[in-house]
Amino acid sequence: MRGKFKEDKLIDMFSMAASSGDINTAIGRANVTHRLNRISKVIKGQSKFDMFNEYYINSLLSGITTQMVNVMGSGMTHALMNIERAVGYAMDGNTSASKAVIRHMYDIKSFRESIKLAGQAFMSEEGVTFSHRRVMDDRYQVGAINAEAMGVDEDSGLGQAINFTARNLIRLPSRGLVAGDKFFKALNYRSYIRSEMYTKYHKQGYRGAELEARVEKGLDDNIVADQMAFGEEAVTRQALLEAREKGLEFTERDEFIRKYVDENYTKKLADKTNDTDLALAQRAREYSLTATHTKDAGWGVKGIQGLTESMPLLKLSIPFVRTPMNLLEFAWDRSVVGGGILAVKNVDTPNLRMYSRELYDKLDRGTQAQRAEVKGKLASGAAMT
Repeated sequence: MRGKFKEDKLIDMFSMAASSGDINTAIGRANVTHRLNRISKVIKGQSKFDMFNEYYINSLLSGITTQMVNVMGSGMTHALMNIERAVGYAMDGNTSASKAVIRHMYDIKSFRESIKLAGQAFMSEEGVTFSHRRVMDDRYQVGAINAEAMGVDEDSGLGQAINFTARNLIRLPSRGLVAGDKFFKALNYRSYIRSEMYTKYHKQGYRGAELEARVEKGLDDNIVADQMAFGEEAVTRQALLEAREKGLEFTERDEFIRKYVDENYTKKLADKTNDTDLALAQRAREYSLTATHTKDAGWGVKGIQGLTESMPLLKLSIPFVRTPMNLLEFAWDRSVVGGGILAVKNVDTPNLRMYSRELYDKLDRGTQAQRAEVKGKLASGAAMT
């Protein structure tokens, strides 16, 4: 017991006690206080590390060259993947779809909308085309540097100066990166949906202004609140935002969210008069995440991320995990080895066998869009060797 409490604390507890029960109660309360103090110290320590890590990450991103490489890399990836789709469609005999992909690769409407959304992301410091899919790993805590974390009143002059400096100076590099990521996520998603809608209605005989109107309606039906990719998570998120704006709480909020999701997700999917297509939205989502190298991490990446969480100092030597691994996977898919595995159906290695089967499933039983993507990827790999 002495290891936890100082001698003067023990004397106070015994002197105030009228019975053994009072002593036990006092010790129990002291134990709770002791644990809370320990938790508080851990939280404060974590907060200080998060502040240091945010400063460190932004210092890595502060170079103009770094920002330009990210933008140029995303632009080349966007162009490459669209060319792959166009080639894949052509190899599959669908020249109309191939032309639609090229037509919408840098569509002026998609470009203008993406610029607007990138500006919003720069100001809000969050890109929300897809929830929990930032260009930086999601474990990175945005806004760790703030007056409250430093123990300064946010309303004081010093507190306001700290928050202003953190937002407009220290976090400027990461805000720029988030804006660029938002731009290319929105551009890839919109160009994918528009090209698929163009192909669909061009095949049905629509032309000119009527065809363009159909394409725009198809895009609108697969976007939530003019910015988020369609899906139940996105609709629920929008419902939460609107409930907050209306000041709804507890039962009223829950009822509003339930009705909103039912009206804008469940009934919208059931309505055959619109172009809402959950499968198409999911394909466009995966396509966009692949193009920006922010798709779901595999078990190996999650293991590394878990290791850095248990040993925070590793974040300094491994600041980014998911994006570099996705870049390696992107290159692997277009390499001689990655493409060559397709020629072997019975691969002995489990992970390669899974990869081979996935490719064969898309070619044998996938949609025409999936077949085009695989064929275009293989063609790209062959051209690069």
